[in-house]
Amino acid sequence: MFLKSKKSSLVAVGLCVAFGMSYTSSTFAMNPNDVANAVQQLKKVTGQVQDAEGPIIGATVMEKGTNNGTVTDLNGHFSLNVHPGATIIISYVGYKTQKIVVGDRSSLSVMMENENRNLDEVVVVGYGVQKKKLLTGATVQVNGGDIARLNTTNALDALQASTPGVEITTLSNQPGKGFKVNIRGLGTTGDSAPLVVIDGVAGGSLDNVSPADIESVDVLKDAASAAIYGARAANGVILVTTKQGKFSTSQGTGRNIEFSYDGYVGWANVYKRPHTLNAQQYMRIMDEYSFNTSGKTLDWSTQMPANIYKRIQDGWGGTDWWDLYTNKNAVQTNHTFNLTGGNLRSKFAMGVSYTSADGTMGKPLEPKYDRYTARINSSHVLLQGKDRNIITLGENLSLYYNKSHDLAEGNIYWNSLHSALTACPLVPAYNDDGSYCQFNNNGAGWNINMFSNPLVGLVNGEFGSVNRYRNYGIGLTLIADIDQLRT
Repeated sequence: MFLKSKKSSLVAVGLCVAFGMSYTSSTFAMNPNDVANAVQQLKKVTGQVQDAEGPIIGATVMEKGTNNGTVTDLNGHFSLNVHPGATIIISYVGYKTQKIVVGDRSSLSVMMENENRNLDEVVVVGYGVQKKKLLTGATVQVNGGDIARLNTTNALDALQASTPGVEITTLSNQPGKGFKVNIRGLGTTGDSAPLVVIDGVAGGSLDNVSPADIESVDVLKDAASAAIYGARAANGVILVTTKQGKFSTSQGTGRNIEFSYDGYVGWANVYKRPHTLNAQQYMRIMDEYSFNTSGKTLDWSTQMPANIYKRIQDGWGGTDWWDLYTNKNAVQTNHTFNLTGGNLRSKFAMGVSYTSADGTMGKPLEPKYDRYTARINSSHVLLQGKDRNIITLGENLSLYYNKSHDLAEGNIYWNSLHSALTACPLVPAYNDDGSYCQFNNNGAGWNINMFSNPLVGLVNGEFGSVNRYRNYGIGLTLIADIDQLRT
């Protein structure tokens, strides 16, 4: 090999001389005996590089510590002259690098193994999955474990801090009321909500999925998602993948069963409250209003029963309606049970969950939300080839049931909390016998135009406050995967 290199060098030098360039002949001089010894020390090694599907074309074969190397041909064969005791390094993109000590061997057969890197992770796109290195669209992926660790009743609540470029706002502070999501602003087709796809079924809702059941959430933010879902994806797509069964690593027929439980219990409280007037402050403000409109202050002894007037004169601060409406330490809880299993031919996953959340306002008729979910999915290989699954059948089945009691929260004319904010603090919440104190209470001396007890309207169904809501649904997807036969 050195002789061939020297010949090429001499030809190049000769060309340089023809163009009038000078050189030093000692640069390329080599002792003939040294050349012969070098050739005798080299050893020719041949071999073939392949993987499970056949020969690998263009794999790099290098002698370790040198620049001596070659690549495999169309049949995966290579031939290389190496020094005795040399180590050959064989590499190819997507495969583990192999290091082989030649020793006394002159022929090698190399089987390459796939290497799983981050680029080989899959991303849910539309109806299936795709490798990250093949995906060019703008996506955000959130792991289901990160969602479950935040202990929220709705997955969108957990996504608020995990999805840059996605605007997620609460529709209400009442439990179970859902969220508003904007990915690319307001759209011109339908509303501004993105399309939600759960396990390949479009049109779902994250309100009916337990966060602990989620494997991953992918948000498709760019317009490329419309290539699959059309106009429905004009405002982006949220792809939800629930937990799936896992194959056993063994070759046996037994199943690899895993049971998991995820649960939490928490308490919620109002972080900040408005400052409302006490009895004395209320009377002073109303006196100022009366004086500015009629030129005289009110005679409070004629506006309420004598015993209430005396209590106020003795220093009673009045009723704090906001505090009475507050449901302190509102319980939030979730319990999820999952069972997964599988082997090389079949896998399954099933889970049930229960979520409950109490509202922080509206006592004694505070909002409450309960959700029950159940799901099962499985995949079964009916026909398997040598290196692939030819026919695979499966299904995704999900059920949910939720019930809730909500308070009115519209404008000032249809809002339960508005009554608590505007109620007079001079009115006691309860009579001495424990009944609700009411305005014009059997002619007991209340001025009907000024005083009222908002609790009476709340428990009597004001603004539909005693209404109950129930929702249930079922979703089923059947899957048939038939691999194209190879010739």
